[in-house]
Amino acid sequence: MKLGRRVLALTLLLLLVLSGCGEKQAPAPEPTPEPVTAASLLRDMNERLREQGSATAEVQAALSFTADNGGETMAFPLDMALTLDMIFEPLQYHAAGSAGMAYMGMDMELPLEVYARQQDGSLCTYVNVLDRWMRQSVETGEGSGLPALAGTGLSEEILAAAVLSEEPERVLDRDARRIDLTVTGSMLQKALSAVDSEASAEMDRIDWDGVSVSCVFWIDPETGLPVRQSIKTAAPIRSEGVSIDKLELLIDYTGFGCVSGITIPEEALNAPDGDTLAKIM
Repeated sequence: MKLGRRVLALTLLLLLVLSGCGEKQAPAPEPTPEPVTAASLLRDMNERLREQGSATAEVQAALSFTADNGGETMAFPLDMALTLDMIFEPLQYHAAGSAGMAYMGMDMELPLEVYARQQDGSLCTYVNVLDRWMRQSVETGEGSGLPALAGTGLSEEILAAAVLSEEPERVLDRDARRIDLTVTGSMLQKALSAVDSEASAEMDRIDWDGVSVSCVFWIDPETGLPVRQSIKTAAPIRSEGVSIDKLELLIDYTGFGCVSGITIPEEALNAPDGDTLAKIM
């Protein structure tokens, strides 16, 4: 697998694992009165999002990785600012904005547009950079269509690790309940065990020792819907010559139930499978 394709696959799969997209979701139990906990708030958020069906958000992302390219170690920092439209089931999204990167001493700011659609057990992503469309497909298994950005479909083991702050926190001009969650490498491995695909084989090459992903959710106590979410890797994620040294996402939700449809352009659907990052560089 080429350099850019491997980095993209690792990044997408990390996010999909956090959403539980590779797992069959058990039927929701009959509601019973229970004290408010981090797990109960996340389960309730999941159901509220299902009811809404779609969301919009502003996303800031920072990705930094190093790679062994023919015996030479190369470093690639990448920053993105995107406006995101999402439909949850089946998962579809459209993101548009800009990507800034540094390469060989040069700083570049590029327009970026991304479409994605989950279908037949895979997530197909279409990326437009420098007026060129590229397509990347990553197998995910059959499961929940709700995206990792919403943090839904999390396993019971991961939910058990969630911690609810006692006091509300002021975020985006509103009081929100804060939930902190740390996902270890062993948790991610278990979440992947149900996925029988090329994608899971790629993830098996990862050195899971020391891998840790920190997630924070801020939830509106009145609506039960997310206000903000952050995802950060706490240690490098290494896989046969490629190391994701930093992955940070900050998602500010701006609307729910307001995306009626997402249409992928014909030129994107007809794009060749490709290594977008390698083409740019």
